[in-house]
Amino acid sequence: MGLVCGMVCPVGVMARIAARTALASLALGAAACGTGAPASDSSGTVVDWYAVPGRSNETALATTCAAASDGAYTVQLHWLPPTIDNRHTELVRRLSGANSSVDVISLDTALIAEMSDAGFLAPLSATQQATWGEGVAPGALAASTRDDDLVAAPWWFDPQLLWFRGATAERAGLDTTAPISWDDLIAGADRLGVSIQIDDVDGTGTSEWVAALVTAGGGTLVSGAGGATKVGLDSVAGRSAASVVEFYRESRVGPGPSADATTTFADVGGGFLLAPSSALSTAPLQIISPELGFVPYPVITDAAPAPGSGTSLAVARDAKDKSASADLIECLTAPDQQRSLILATGHGAARTATYDDKAVQRDSPTAAIVQTALETAQPAPPTASWTAIRRTIDQTWSPVSGVTTDTTPQASQREAEAAVAGELP
Repeated sequence: MGLVCGMVCPVGVMARIAARTALASLALGAAACGTGAPASDSSGTVVDWYAVPGRSNETALATTCAAASDGAYTVQLHWLPPTIDNRHTELVRRLSGANSSVDVISLDTALIAEMSDAGFLAPLSATQQATWGEGVAPGALAASTRDDDLVAAPWWFDPQLLWFRGATAERAGLDTTAPISWDDLIAGADRLGVSIQIDDVDGTGTSEWVAALVTAGGGTLVSGAGGATKVGLDSVAGRSAASVVEFYRESRVGPGPSADATTTFADVGGGFLLAPSSALSTAPLQIISPELGFVPYPVITDAAPAPGSGTSLAVARDAKDKSASADLIECLTAPDQQRSLILATGHGAARTATYDDKAVQRDSPTAAIVQTALETAQPAPPTASWTAIRRTIDQTWSPVSGVTTDTTPQASQREAEAAVAGELP
């Protein structure tokens, strides 16, 4: 069975996937080497780019942009830690003082509000805001905006998908032409004796899952800002979210969010996987690509937005050459590089017009479903308190063995409110 793109793959798609993932592997292999030489030889400015390791092709893109600058700048790549908590610590440490060694930052959408409110990012001109925000998916734009001002350039933004193997969805009694509910998904996996894996490569998996479940239940996880921040965990929607997690636990269909999710999904007993489109570029999914299918993220009742996460590019407040830094961002977010992101890594391009590109439509198996999901995909709440709230969610909703409908939402609400208030545990 070929890769199922919503329902059926275009002819010849597997050859194109093989070529695309080979390119991704080369780029990622180079990226794994850590800090290296500048992307090209030049006597111009060296732009120090602090990037997030993972499913991207920064090395290839940095080389392309440096070459396109005709010697105006070179790019020195530095790799931030693989988990979001360690990235947060590293960025705060580097940006809190006058540090001109950081020029461009790849910022998780979950960290943008906090870094902006702390004054760590260089203000963008009106022209930059208009240009960098043009044609951007709503969720990516919201994550990169503070008080109606764009503070970072949206780069890629991945809505999560429900992946399955072969005829697993059909055998589980799921109608892949309609929204699939969490209850039906869990019950179907339980009947078949297969697992539902939830991807968590950087420590955001639990909070993304809970936020998505609360939203799917008709609630709002976080609203307001500063001292007026409100948390919506102890609510009807919060209890609905907990009931899904409790059903998942009782059915023994998976361990909850896991860094090993794609590997376990690709092994014996794997049936379903919740992961972003870029998961297709991982080695485990490349191996089983002939039998992969994917559909929109599960719902609780009616259709609901998928969780989305991504990376935006920001100029550091103390960057040594803000003009060169902005030029690099202009290059990285240009149409050619957005197309490269999709084709080489499977990431969702922040600029939706990229999906009108004929090469993308022809060669990206996930393009159509991602383009639709981007219209409503929601990022982590764009509040400076999100890191504190996320950590309390991790503590109270993980492991799934401790989650109950009766106690978890209320306990999590208390912890989150204390974190927002700045109270120490």
